[in-house]
Amino acid sequence: MADITTIELQNFDIEIKADGRWFHEGGEIKRIGLVKLFASVLSCDEDGRYWLTTPVEKGEIQVQDAPFIITKLRHEGRGADQCLYLSDNLDREYKLSADYPLIMRTQEKGDAKPYLCLDKGLTALIKHPIFYEMAELAISADTKTDTGKIGLLSDGQIFCLEA
Repeated sequence: MADITTIELQNFDIEIKADGRWFHEGGEIKRIGLVKLFASVLSCDEDGRYWLTTPVEKGEIQVQDAPFIITKLRHEGRGADQCLYLSDNLDREYKLSADYPLIMRTQEKGDAKPYLCLDKGLTALIKHPIFYEMAELAISADTKTDTGKIGLLSDGQIFCLEA
């Protein structure tokens, strides 16, 4: 493994569009295996900059919104035993929990968007239809946070669905 001081910094011409599609030098990367490989070495730093890091090189890439999109919801159990599982556009599944919490980010126009926090500083945007399914589960359970806002129960935790 290369010494960290020998890692060469580069600016990769890679961009992840707001809809989760990956592009290299303007052309879409259509090989899902290649996208998954890149995703496995992707991270986001404290300044919101995205990096692909291998043992020998590190390069910055551009991300329009979030690098991944939540496209599926599955739930098990009811009430206090309910667990929600969210899958992204790369078919990876995450349990909504303290390890993978839901956050609501207020946008410039004042509206809020839901995201799932992932490892390495990354997030996944939760698509509207999935968020509406989550809201239905929260409303049907009449779950409220300690602030009185609508919340969603998963893995013994309550996640606020409002900004």
